[in-house]
Amino acid sequence: ARGRGLSAARGVRARPLLRVRLTRGGKTVTLRLLHDSGNLLTDPLTGESVPVIGQSALRALLPECEEGYITLSCTTAGGSGVLRAFYCDSVRVNGRDLGRRLVAVSPDIYGDSGFQGVWRMEEQEGAHELVQAALE
Repeated sequence: ARGRGLSAARGVRARPLLRVRLTRGGKTVTLRLLHDSGNLLTDPLTGESVPVIGQSALRALLPECEEGYITLSCTTAGGSGVLRAFYCDSVRVNGRDLGRRLVAVSPDIYGDSGFQGVWRMEEQEGAHELVQAALE
């Protein structure tokens, strides 16, 4: 079944991929993000979860100057650090509009994995419904 397994032959079930459309300054990119319950990054102003997306996937939306970014502290398996982030005018997940959201930029670490970033959506953001739709 498409989208259901990393390896159907081994019976290993994949985590769901979210279809995400980001718009900023009239430019739009459409990406696939892995739903990752371990991504605890949140917007310091709103408390909303923040997707972490590879820089090359965001190239068309990146702010041109440093003043367009904010810095987020984060902790990973490798230790603590910081990520640059910026606000998108609109974020749509599996067709559902979530409005203006903060997006974090990561080094391009996802390779040819089939997704461009990770996001842990909260239940109030419709996580269960959107993740179930991603599995279909």
